[in-house]
Amino acid sequence: PMAWRLLATAYGKNHQLGEAALALAEEALLQENYAVATSQANRAMKLLKSNPKALVRAKDLLSQIGNKAK
Repeated sequence: PMAWRLLATAYGKNHQLGEAALALAEEALLQENYAVATSQANRAMKLLKSNPKALVRAKDLLSQIGNKAK
């Protein structure tokens, strides 16, 4: 999880907020914090509309969260 946090920090400092949100979603999922993971993945989807690969990953994260949160 620490690597995802550091990556999110780097993206944030580079004003890449969508990528930062996606990295924070990855971190939260690893920590089993499904509420934060869902929130960050949804935020990433809104911010990354022009990045198809990142959108696919955000949707994949939401699917994983849905399966694990049950």
